[in-house]
This record gives sequence, structure tokens and C-alpha cells, in this order.
Amino acid sequence: MNFDFDADQNALVDALAALLEAHGGPIRARVLGPAFDSDLDRRLTESDWFSVFGDGSGRGHLDAVLAIQTIAQGLGNVSAIAKCLVAPGLGLELRPGPLPLLDACGRGRYVAGAERGLLVSDAGAYLCTLDPGGAAELPSPYGYPLGRATITDRVVVGNGIRAMALWRLGLAGEAAGLMSAALGVLLAYLPARLQFGRPLAAFQALRHRTAELYVLVEGARLLAYEGAWLGAAPEAAAKAAALACVTARRVVRESHQLTGAIGLTREFDLHLWSLRLHAVSLEAGGRRAHARSAALEHWRPSQDGTGQVRHGS
Repeated sequence: MNFDFDADQNALVDALAALLEAHGGPIRARVLGPAFDSDLDRRLTESDWFSVFGDGSGRGHLDAVLAIQTIAQGLGNVSAIAKCLVAPGLGLELRPGPLPLLDACGRGRYVAGAERGLLVSDAGAYLCTLDPGGAAELPSPYGYPLGRATITDRVVVGNGIRAMALWRLGLAGEAAGLMSAALGVLLAYLPARLQFGRPLAAFQALRHRTAELYVLVEGARLLAYEGAWLGAAPEAAAKAAALACVTARRVVRESHQLTGAIGLTREFDLHLWSLRLHAVSLEAGGRRAHARSAALEHWRPSQDGTGQVRHGS
């Protein structure tokens, strides 16, 4: 499937990237640490960036994934997946402030200070009322604020399988943005670092490894786009999330190895994206849960009563 973005989509990405460059990026990420960015959330809300889902068509899903990807590249610490994709997909009203996506145990990102949250499992999607002061913060070295919510009430707002597919599609888009940025840091470093009188980028073995990373990242990105264009079909979304997790692990390992000792320091920007990839790779059950969901959807019996399995999405 070939994706040639039109002028409106290119303008969306360019404008959002410019906003993140002015109000996000490594400097702001270092200042905030793992904290929800209320200022960026307000700017995105006022500028209607959380409304790109549109009518819920494949085009709307793709616009939402592009927004999530761009926010991740710019290190925006906001509830991008929930506000750009999951909540609109469930027909929920958007409000300023954090909107955490919670697992069955009430854990998630951006829990502290949140008044509402979305608890998502295959059994159902629930809009939860949270106690803003009752959240238990969890240790987070990953660049995102993690916590366990205190749920005071909840109501069913949608199908759990549908909501989980939207969540997984958002994770694939977020991972694509983080991986692209991490790869960009690596590609900027290799020509500048000299070894034996030559830039590291001149060594063929390193060129091969970076080329492989580029192919893997673009493959993961394309699968996220395909999942969006297919309307976040459960199988397509699960496949995109599973591949994103596998690719993220390779990108983190290779990018830190190829940057050497400096790549393991806090003064180098690479960790700002690579640590977030760890958190994204574990969310919604992680790689094993995504792969299992894709397999179950692929071999799910058809609904026409014939008993034949459904091959593909």
C-alpha cells in the first residue's frame, strides 16, 4: 500500500512539528522531566489538534496517527493517543488536562491530577471518574509520568476490542515517531564522530547497520499507516503494535551501541526518546499481547455461520 500524503496532511505535520519545536523538544523535556505538559496540552486543545480524527474514516484515523507520531517526535508529554484517537473513536467529549489510558489494574501514564480516565480491556471500555489526589505515583525512569489511579466510578462507553485496537494503533504511531527521532540522533552523530581519522559514517559495517535500522523503522511506520487506513481494524492494529515493539527493541539496542559511551550518558539527547520507547513497548500488554491478539483475530471464525476461518483483515 502506497501512502502519498496530500497537501493538507503535509501541512498538518509541518505545522504541528513547528509548534512542538517551539514548545517541546529536548530542552523542555529535560526541564519537565517525567511530567504532564499542561502548557502544551492547552496549546494543542486551543488549536484543535486533538480534533484531527474527523469523521472517523480511514483518512481521519491516518491524520490522528500522523499527529500522534509528530507529537512523539517532538517529545510532547500529553495524552496524545487518548485525545487524538481513542476518545474520539468512542465518541467522547474532549476536555483540557490529562486523560490516562488505564489497564485492568488502573495503571497508566498521566494518572496524577487526572479527573477522568479510560479503562480499556477486551471486556469493555469504561470512562472512569478518578480521585485526582488519590493517584499512587510509580517510579518512572522512562520520561513519562506513571501511576495507579483511584477509580471512584465508571460507566461503559464502548466496545473493549474496538477501544484496544485504537490504543494499539496509537502506540504504533507513537513508537514510529520516537524511533524516527532516535534514528535521526544516530544519523547526525555518525558523520560527526571521528575514529582512526575517519568519520564513523564512513565505515561500511556501520553503514549497513544503520541502513537496516532505517528499513525496519520505515516498515513499522508503514504498518501503522496501513492500520490507520484500514480504520484500526483489530488485526491490523495489533500487527502494527507488535512490529513496533520488536523494532523499538532493535532501535534502542543498536542506536546506543553505535553511539558508544556517550550514548549511555544523560548529557546526550538519545535517551530522551529511547527510554520512552521502553514504556510504549510495555503498554497495553506489550509485544506478546499484541501478537496474540493479531493471531486470534486472524483465525477468528467467520460471523456468517460457515465455520470458516477469516484469513487476514
